[in-house]
Formats: sequence, structure tokens, C-alpha cells
Amino acid sequence: MKIENYDKNFVLEEFLGYASNVFVKLFTGVMLNDLKDVKHFLKEELFSEFEKKVKENEEKNIMQMYDELNVKHIKVINTEIKNNKIYIYVELDSRYMDYILDIKKDKIIKGTNSYRIEKKYHLTFTKTIDAKTFTNKCSGCGATLDTNSTGICSYCGKLFEQNKYEYILEEIEEVIDKL
Repeated sequence: MKIENYDKNFVLEEFLGYASNVFVKLFTGVMLNDLKDVKHFLKEELFSEFEKKVKENEEKNIMQMYDELNVKHIKVINTEIKNNKIYIYVELDSRYMDYILDIKKDKIIKGTNSYRIEKKYHLTFTKTIDAKTFTNKCSGCGATLDTNSTGICSYCGKLFEQNKYEYILEEIEEVIDKL
């Protein structure tokens, strides 16, 4: 299936850059216990899952660290159309130091910060077929928005509804190799 038949503005390289950026923003948000910069890139249910994780970390006075996070490789592994949506399935290889820090004691309680590990993820991005042409104007008041930051209008406080214009991350799953 050619995505371009359903999304005239689709450019593979730009989409992969966008997908990498969303992944990094999500993991950085978890690490900083602050998801406001990524909320508008995620499906509401997925955002709620990560918000719960962040709240649990705050209650336990821990930080999930992803130091030196980067995307090593990313590719589209499948696409499909269903329920008036474009689905793009992505495989992403990442590298980072994965550890948990006790904030009060400033001590690592799980994992290591001496070397990076590699993990593979499957991500599902969706966009409605009849999505509007992208605009960086607030639908509430018409002010110019910076959708790469919080996606929240600094004038009226309305959240940019990314899903009406662009691909949003609907699912993310760590791939566990089965030997």
C-alpha cells in the first residue's frame, strides 16, 4: 500500500524523523517526570498510561533515567488502512543508559549508568484519512502555535489537536527477543 495515495503530503524521511522525535520526547518526558511537551503527540489512552507511570515515580521519589538516549535505526515495517485511518507500523532501535535513581538519596537503585543498552520498540502511528491540512494556528483563538514544544496555546491555553492534522502515537511496545 502506498501511503501517498491516502496522504498527499506524506514524505517517508520526514515521517521517520517525526517518529524518532516523538519517541525521544516521550522518554525524555518520563525521565523528567513531565509529559507536557509530548501530550499532543500521543493518543489519549497512551498518554494516560505514561502519566500514571510518571505519577508513580513521583510518589516513590524515583526517576526513570534514559541517559544518552538516541535512535539507532528506524524503519516502517507495515502500513494499512482501516476504520478511516492510516496506520503506520514502525520498528525503532534505541540506545540509552537505563537506570532508576532514588531522588532523595541521589543513588542508583536499579540498572546502570556505565554503559548503554539497546532496545527495540514497535510503534503504531495513526492519522485519519480526512485529516485537515496542517496549520500552526490555534483553533481556539487563532494565535500562532509552536507544535514542537508543548502544543498548548500561550494565549488561551487550548491544546493543539494533533490527531486532526498529523500522525499521533497510538501504541508503543518493547520487543522482547524470544530465544
